[in-house]
Amino acid sequence: MQKKQSMTVAKRLGLGFGIVLLLMVGLTLIGVERVQRINQTLTEMTELNSVKQRYAINFRGSVHDRAISLRDVTLVENPRDIPALLRDIEQLESFYLNSRRLMDDIFQQRNGVSTTERQLLQAIDAVEARALPLANQVIQLRQQGQQSEAQRLLLAQVGPVFVDWLASINAFIDYQEAKNQQATDNAQSVAGAFALTMVLLTAVAIFIGIAMAVWILRYLRQALGGEPDEAAELVSQIAAGDLTTQIRDSLPNSMLAAVANMQLQLRQTLSEVVGAANTVKTQADELDQAALEALEATERQAHSSTASAASIEQMTVSLKQVASVVDLTEQNSQKTADLSDQGRAWCKMPPLRLQSLPRPLSSQRAKLASCSSAPRRLPVSPM
Repeated sequence: MQKKQSMTVAKRLGLGFGIVLLLMVGLTLIGVERVQRINQTLTEMTELNSVKQRYAINFRGSVHDRAISLRDVTLVENPRDIPALLRDIEQLESFYLNSRRLMDDIFQQRNGVSTTERQLLQAIDAVEARALPLANQVIQLRQQGQQSEAQRLLLAQVGPVFVDWLASINAFIDYQEAKNQQATDNAQSVAGAFALTMVLLTAVAIFIGIAMAVWILRYLRQALGGEPDEAAELVSQIAAGDLTTQIRDSLPNSMLAAVANMQLQLRQTLSEVVGAANTVKTQADELDQAALEALEATERQAHSSTASAASIEQMTVSLKQVASVVDLTEQNSQKTADLSDQGRAWCKMPPLRLQSLPRPLSSQRAKLASCSSAPRRLPVSPM
């Protein structure tokens, strides 16, 4: 008896394709997670770090241009040129304040802002708080006509403060640049690791797929004993009644081995059936012959019965004749007895009286003689 397999073909196929599908799903999930990390990094770079860096660059441009304009205020000889320079300084300050407002909006959102950035921004605010009063004091001195005092204040205090201001702004810009560089490195690392992961998972999926295919193929070949088309063709031929097909040797407990065994058993069964049919045919012929002999015997018995019936009928006729003869004999015997009695009576009479008897006595004697001789002429029918 064939040993029952622990797993069916459907389970094996389901297991093989299930593992491959799980690897595909895992690869997809890992890919989505890596892409989300890269997207998050790029979003942080473009929508946070680069924006803050842009605003800081605006700070630097405004401070730098205001320092130049403030220097020009202390250098121009004609006081009528000062209002134009002051308008430039106001425009640059307005541009700075606008960028600062946008920067504050970002910093009010706690997401994406580090403690270091807040400290750098506070350093910028602290230098700004020192630089603006000095700048206003230089402008006031120049408007009052104290050009030399304004120049000395500019060189002694305002210049170094503006340098510190620009340095604090540059520190903030450099920090954003470093963050972008770090984010870029992280994104490249994630992308590289994702590419390697994809290659590894794909290789594992290919290996498992090939292993499962080989496993299932070996199972099918062991179960079938050959190719499925070959097995189907052999079964079709046997189903059509062809038991002469040669089946090559196959693995034990396989379907082809079972088919070969079935073919052998069918041959034996068919041979037994043919032998039994021949035996039945022989017995049928003997029974037919016996029936013919019984029919002939029956016909002979019928002929004998017919002959016996005819003999019995002839015997019946003879018996009827014998009965009539017996009746006639009885009648004659009665008459004979009567005549005998009459004769005895006559014998006792005297001689003279005998002569006087009537003539019919002679006729009575003749009848008596005929009756005594009649029984010897009775016909006797052969039995």
